Amino acid sequence: MNQEVTDYIAAISDAWKVEVSERLRELVHETIPEVSERLQ
Repeated sequence: MNQEVTDYIAAISDAWKVEVSERLRELVHETIPEVSERLQ
């Protein structure tokens, strides 16, 4: 997983947004193991 994305998610102020972001990220990685993360 991309550290830049990890840091971005960690900086989110609302706990529920962090939870949703982390779960969505997990689902994407489970579904597409070779996915490449990046911020735009």
